Amino acid sequence: MITEEEIKSLKSEEPKEVFLMVLNDVGQTYDIIGQITRTRLWVEYFIDGIILQVEKEPKEILKKSFATKQKHLFELGIISKNHNEDLKILNKIRNLYAHNLNPHDESIQLIEKFSSYNEIKKTLENAKDFPSQDDLQKYRKAMENIPYYNEIKNRINFLDNPIPTMIAGGAFGLISFYLTFYIFTVFLNPKTNS
Repeated sequence: MITEEEIKSLKSEEPKEVFLMVLNDVGQTYDIIGQITRTRLWVEYFIDGIILQVEKEPKEILKKSFATKQKHLFELGIISKNHNEDLKILNKIRNLYAHNLNPHDESIQLIEKFSSYNEIKKTLENAKDFPSQDDLQKYRKAMENIPYYNEIKNRINFLDNPIPTMIAGGAFGLISFYLTFYIFTVFLNPKTNS
């Protein structure tokens, strides 16, 4: 769990450096189970940081499950409906891999439920030697159609070339990249929509 000291430290650093550290950590593992686990851990780390920043008495909610904390942020209006649904899917995928020896078919069905899946699928199908520079441009153009892209587009400019191992993770890698980045940006500046 993140501490208040870690929040201060992370927020005092250059956002680009912090997020690239996260991507490097997730990208160091080339297997899907490792990527899913590391992504879910980082997302929960930042969710805990958001809770510490917005709640006067965060101790009880921080003891709760990932799903409860994610639901809490949605109920506070801090994360959007699309993100709430995508976080539920991420958690289901993590649980599927944690409790099954061969969850491949079920995980594909879950990945297809992410709000950005269709756009990402089109991008991957149109890419030849992904991630070439041309493909990265196609990727960025396709991202404009993702339901929550507009919420983060002004903050994505510093990521000139996303970590190829994250992108090479196929649909899950791309989706987890954007989902993790969104939660990271909310962590940097948590506020309610209401």
